[in-house]
Amino acid sequence: MQRFCLDAGNDAGVLAPVRGIGQRSGIYQYLRGNKHESGATAIVENYLPTAGVKWISPIFMRLFEILITIYTIITRRVIVTPLHTLWLPIVLSSVAVFIVSSFIHTVLPWHKSDYPKVPDEDKVRDALRPLAIPPGEYMLPRAMGAKELNSPEFKKKIDEGPVVMLTVRANKPIPMGPRLVSWFVYSIVIGVFVAYVTGRAVPHGAMYLHVFRFAGATAFIAYVVALWELPIWYWRSMSLTIKATVDGLIYALVTAGVFGWLWPR
Repeated sequence: MQRFCLDAGNDAGVLAPVRGIGQRSGIYQYLRGNKHESGATAIVENYLPTAGVKWISPIFMRLFEILITIYTIITRRVIVTPLHTLWLPIVLSSVAVFIVSSFIHTVLPWHKSDYPKVPDEDKVRDALRPLAIPPGEYMLPRAMGAKELNSPEFKKKIDEGPVVMLTVRANKPIPMGPRLVSWFVYSIVIGVFVAYVTGRAVPHGAMYLHVFRFAGATAFIAYVVALWELPIWYWRSMSLTIKATVDGLIYALVTAGVFGWLWPR
């Protein structure tokens, strides 16, 4: 017996044309809808040729599934999981990511060497302090156009060094409370996007692993992929990029696990 799941919002509406296709092609024996747990899954089974062959090739079954998918897309009968029903995995996944990230950054030695001290830190501070550089992002040396960038004078500056990407912030203590709140809100926003994308791809009542792969891929893109631009354009070290990628992968797996666990069924 061959069997596969077909997601459909209206079992009868989707299966009726399938019945007709099967009858016209001479391969339909019977088609039975099973409401499953959620009422959103039709179980299609026992597709046997009327000539007496006892099995159907996987290639045929895959082709049949593709035809059904195309039909549901054309008729817009694909079920989506409403965003408001996913508020619990959104919130709890954000809480889980917050806890995991706090553990990674405070307990593990993983990020202790991210930003080493510059040689003669006090001398560097004494040299920069009189300049009163306002908070902002700076490049050193900085060419103001293509002509200056290719000039011998600018190339000499590069050779002499130092070449610096500099972030200057205000001379104030670093308040951790607002930053932690911002990080949690950031995770909530990612959770909302994960819920939106996964809810459009995965129906109500789907299996854990089916939810896991969509939620995990979306969360990984959100937490990680944009960071890969930094070593390309902003000279960020590969070690920092790799560490951030591993962190983001962990956050994505945690998010996917919570969504798979709490998916509406």
